[in-house]
Amino acid sequence: MAAAAVASHASSSSSPLPEIGGLVLDDAASKPAPAPAAAASPPWLVDSPHWLVASQQEVHLGGGWDEEPMAGPATPPSFSPQLGTSKTLESSSASLSGSSEESGRSTPSDREHAATSAAAAAAAAKRSKQALDSGLLVRSTRQGWERSFDLNQGWPTPKLDAEDEVLVKNLVAGLNPVDFKSVLYNFGIPDTPWVLGRDVAGVVETVGSRVTDLKPGQRVWTCADSRDVRAGAYQTRSVCKRDLLCSVPDNVSDEQAATLGTGLITAAVCVYWFLRLPRALSLGDGKRMARNDAGDLEREEKGRKELATAEKPWILIYGGSAITGQYIAQLSRLAGVRVLVIAAPSNFQHLRSSHVGVEAVIDRHLSSDAILDQIQEITKGSLEYAIDCVGSKTAAVCEAALRRANSRDGRAGQLICLAGNPKAPTTSGGGEVQGAKEGFLQQPVLHKLSFSTTIYGDSTFARALNEDLQALLASGELQAVRYELVPDGLAGVRRGLEALRDGTAPSGHKLIVRITDTPHADSVHLGVKNELCWNGIA
Repeated sequence: MAAAAVASHASSSSSPLPEIGGLVLDDAASKPAPAPAAAASPPWLVDSPHWLVASQQEVHLGGGWDEEPMAGPATPPSFSPQLGTSKTLESSSASLSGSSEESGRSTPSDREHAATSAAAAAAAAKRSKQALDSGLLVRSTRQGWERSFDLNQGWPTPKLDAEDEVLVKNLVAGLNPVDFKSVLYNFGIPDTPWVLGRDVAGVVETVGSRVTDLKPGQRVWTCADSRDVRAGAYQTRSVCKRDLLCSVPDNVSDEQAATLGTGLITAAVCVYWFLRLPRALSLGDGKRMARNDAGDLEREEKGRKELATAEKPWILIYGGSAITGQYIAQLSRLAGVRVLVIAAPSNFQHLRSSHVGVEAVIDRHLSSDAILDQIQEITKGSLEYAIDCVGSKTAAVCEAALRRANSRDGRAGQLICLAGNPKAPTTSGGGEVQGAKEGFLQQPVLHKLSFSTTIYGDSTFARALNEDLQALLASGELQAVRYELVPDGLAGVRRGLEALRDGTAPSGHKLIVRITDTPHADSVHLGVKNELCWNGIA
């Protein structure tokens, strides 16, 4: 692929380009770029949403990856974007052989080079027989954000390894903040190249021998198991365990289905597994979700009777306009719990609408003391549950609200922190709250969220959950969140993740990409659609 760069819309300097990544530019390339005739926006910016802008670190000339030996073999096997076809390699081998014959003798170096080329040709011929797809690969997490991605259209189609697996043709993928965090902080990427992406909607292509209730062509969505490179959403096809797939009802579009994934499954695990709220009232008699781990049945039965006879309890959601927060609010409301959220006023109308259906809202811009006072005034001591979707400081506010609500009768509320645990309760002077140990201020039960022991580890729970979610979506009681489409398919993922990283993405909306919108690899540079050359001339 020719050396080109994705130019930032803000870069129009006439000074020579600096040295980039150790690459010293030659005299011709170092000359100042000609000034554009008019200050028009580049094509991709005109056609893109106003919040989707290029990173200020995207200008590169001849960018690529510094090849480093990998700790172990990648799975599936990796291919270099510069790797030639078997025909090219065979021509190269023949040329080398002819050169040796002309000289009248074959040197050890010639023989070694020819052997290497022959081996490469054989490997390329073998690869040419494999089914190949497109994949947005993470090539490295050690060379900076802008050099992390590669849109590779020679990525092997993943294979089924077990009888309960399903091959899915991915149609629409949802972008998740954890994806950019994985690259920036180097977690959840055990090998390179790797395929990220957890939220995807598609159609079934192939099923394992033990899968009898799904057929090719059936529409499905999932929260992909990020521990398996075959399951990544940012590729043409992916492999998923049957128990983790949920059918898409006819009244839900592929774009809407791509917003479900991690947000809805996280919400369901919080509400049904850890808080043990009952299933939606419309689906049964208020029983809890079935699971292999029976839990504390006596405690649950007691809680069920209290919920049926007492005044409806409240749940507090800090960050209620977040994707997960909106799904928690809906599932909690459907379970018969009153919902109070803390969010920005710009989202109040949508959160109060029938789409989400929260009962009360509090402005997140208020001080912590003012927020706590409003929580107390609204819930009047009936706050039983709290879930924080923001961070450690806001988690501490949730914890304080639960302690304040439950201090009179010694009950312990339940708290889930999705973005960092709160610090130990202290007074304004920094000392420990008096009476906390004696039970005067009962400490809330703090749940540690886990997928490996719940949705990924309990097939009974996973199946029961997927059946309920499908029914709720089909009836319209559960609504998909609003979404924004990022242009250019897999080549738009990086810019979408940057919008999430930089806080420019629309609040309360899920970013999605259509896989079929992906451009050809020749028009992509470092995983991003390449509309402009380095000097700003198309």
